Amino acid sequence: MQFINTRTCRPIEDLFVEIWHANASGVYSGVASIDNGNSLSTLQENEEGNGERKMTGGIVDESWLRGVQQTGANGVVRFKTIMPGWYLGKLSNDTLAPSSPANHSVQASHVGQIFFDSNLLDHVAAIHPYKSNSQRRIKNDQDAVLMQESNTSDPMVQYAMMGNGVEEGLLGWIVLGIDPEVNVGVRGAASWYGTWGRMWRKLWY
Repeated sequence: MQFINTRTCRPIEDLFVEIWHANASGVYSGVASIDNGNSLSTLQENEEGNGERKMTGGIVDESWLRGVQQTGANGVVRFKTIMPGWYLGKLSNDTLAPSSPANHSVQASHVGQIFFDSNLLDHVAAIHPYKSNSQRRIKNDQDAVLMQESNTSDPMVQYAMMGNGVEEGLLGWIVLGIDPEVNVGVRGAASWYGTWGRMWRKLWY
């Protein structure tokens, strides 16, 4: 991914970029939701002394398929990951939140999603373990976020096959323009404390 300053048309150096996405089954780490492919039977909700509700157990204490990298002089950041799975009402997508250096608060310059070609997703859906995902996969023109982003930008990832099929891997790239002077408030669904996670709010249940 390359990030360009929309004010100067120059690459943005030292930008922290956070991404997160679901696994092949459409499940995110760190949060729990029936619509998100989770089984809530493995979770417990406990009330702490200050009256807060803390979700423990299951995948709330895990942080896979979440990561942060920092852009270099050319505004480029690289991630090695898997193709995201789909879940109820959502396409396969990566969510990203770039923020300025030393910004560890809940502020970001941009929060958005990037998407993948329908033909590519058809090939991915036919291979293991994606073909075991029982959640209904919607089409690109049925995703509200993709339709909204397409009005003002191109949120589709360009890609090349690393071999003869998707099983052998893909190289994907996209150029994104953001205004680094914008501060977007972000409410985290969960936090990770090194040895345990806390889910701050319930999602869709």
